[in-house]
Amino acid sequence: MPEFSSPGGETSRASQTSPALPVQVSFPESLRSCTEGWEHAEFEAGDVTEAVEMLFQRFPLLRARLFDPRLRLRPRVLMYFDERSLMRCEGQSVTLRLGNRIAILDVSSRS
Repeated sequence: MPEFSSPGGETSRASQTSPALPVQVSFPESLRSCTEGWEHAEFEAGDVTEAVEMLFQRFPLLRARLFDPRLRLRPRVLMYFDERSLMRCEGQSVTLRLGNRIAILDVSSRS
């Protein structure tokens, strides 16, 4: 997973050159206490890193639930960009295309 800056930090380099496009993020039921009950949220971003940064700005409680203090994805959490695991994108900037989706799964839950 690419490193993420803290809310209010610098935006990713790719987002400065890529046009912002809508990306939908879905949350399992086990994380909805961190999303004010929302099942889905939509953000306009230039890449996946920027989308996740915006996710943390809107729902700051998610950061601790998804990532450890070194900003590594917790072992029980899976994140998918369309149907591809974001773990395979580590260190890469993934540019968004129209209709992209990010799914967050909490494997410790049954939802």
